[in-house]
Amino acid sequence: MFRIFVFAGIIVCLLAAGAHAGLAKFQLPAFSPTQVMNAPAVSVGPDGWTMVAYSTHDVVLMNFIEVQAILTREPGWPAVLPDPVTLGPGYAPYICWTREGWICAFSSAGMLRIAESDVNGVWDTDGVELIPIGGGILKMDLWGAASDAAGPDAFLVIERYLDPPDGGFETLYMSRTTAGWSEPELIVPESSRLPYPQVTYTWGPAGPMPQIYYLDWIEDQTELMTTYLDPMSGWSTPAAVPGDGVSSPTEFTGDFEVIRHGTGQTEILGLGPMPTCPCRDMLFQEYDNGWQPTVVVTAPVDRYNTAFLPNLVCDDLGKSYAFWVQEGADPALVPHSRTLQYRIRSGGEWENWDTLFDDQRQYAPGVVSDIDVSPIGEPVMAWTRTDTLEGVPQPERIWIAQISGPATVPDERTHEAASLAAWPNPFNPRVSLTVEPSVAGPVRLDIHDAKGRRVRNLLDVAALSEVQTVSWDGTDAAGRELPSGIYFARAVTAQGAVVKKLVLAR
Repeated sequence: MFRIFVFAGIIVCLLAAGAHAGLAKFQLPAFSPTQVMNAPAVSVGPDGWTMVAYSTHDVVLMNFIEVQAILTREPGWPAVLPDPVTLGPGYAPYICWTREGWICAFSSAGMLRIAESDVNGVWDTDGVELIPIGGGILKMDLWGAASDAAGPDAFLVIERYLDPPDGGFETLYMSRTTAGWSEPELIVPESSRLPYPQVTYTWGPAGPMPQIYYLDWIEDQTELMTTYLDPMSGWSTPAAVPGDGVSSPTEFTGDFEVIRHGTGQTEILGLGPMPTCPCRDMLFQEYDNGWQPTVVVTAPVDRYNTAFLPNLVCDDLGKSYAFWVQEGADPALVPHSRTLQYRIRSGGEWENWDTLFDDQRQYAPGVVSDIDVSPIGEPVMAWTRTDTLEGVPQPERIWIAQISGPATVPDERTHEAASLAAWPNPFNPRVSLTVEPSVAGPVRLDIHDAKGRRVRNLLDVAALSEVQTVSWDGTDAAGRELPSGIYFARAVTAQGAVVKKLVLAR
């Protein structure tokens, strides 16, 4: 059932957003003037659907987790939204897309709750799992496999707090297969400091396997450690990530996020040391044929700047997207502003897109934000904000933004994943597409229109080791002729994806 939201607040925000090229944003609708909404997490699925999970409460001060589906590829979004779905009482949700649908994990009274949807976004509210953890949950991280490779389709790490207020912290790991969720497994023993665990993947013999990063304290010095699961020998001996790319300890000392590109390149975005002044830098480090030195990506906006909650995601085109909240303080060390920081990394260079969010300076962004991106480079962001009405602060609410235009147009970047050629181009009415994977394995070749919608599948094979040529006659999956315009051929392999722009000129 769909509910139509038409009220002045959303319409004004959408019209105002038009002044910022490439940005459309709106406030997630509330169902009462007193409803509080915070802790958003976003996950972009296929065919333009984004799922937002958040924590909410109203007059009864009990937090519930809700999920809201948003169709982000349709003109005029989000005038029509499905009703949000309540998953039960809880806090701080985490969400990801897998080949089986969305997964949402959250904490509830010291227990772990996991809800799942099908591929159409229909949630099984009666099948929400309740898993004892044996301690408080401070942080989680989810990774979902979008491909049909063998092995688990989701990895989950949990930061467990033991015996508050004097206990330590442990890191647990769980995975999801067709048999269900595994039992919580202790990966990192008890520590007196926060480990901030993150999970990504590495390639095993049959598909993705988990790789975990966490902070450890050795002789009162921070070390960023990593370990991965080998299906034959178990978890590897933890290894330190050198901060200078060679030997010295890492500079990360707080919350961080890790991503891995299909080419094997790994990137980390996280908080640096906390000095005596009210400031803290956002640091970036990558693994590309070896660990590279950390670099500062903070762009000063005030005399003193403090970054919060790093968010880092990547698409299949080789681009990375960073999003965080930054607080500014004046020379008297008094914090007086918060800004939303947004960066895109392409070809090894950072592009600053903060100006897209300049209008947020007059409001009060919270310290919670999130970002996800589609495989073809369509980022969607969420953040909390507290507005005022005639000088009176209003309940905290969630804002959603979609970036379009130059920031997300797929390019013809060369990838090691495969080679992809098209001839003739422009074409009418038929084009030949030749794809050759760099490593033998599964290959899928799709055609997308200029808005990123998949219109035709041309190739989907479990194993390809040589050149394959297919043709496309400019029709969609139903055999209907498509109009003249720009299209994109996208080949996906186990090592990543490659995109080729096509011009259909009828």
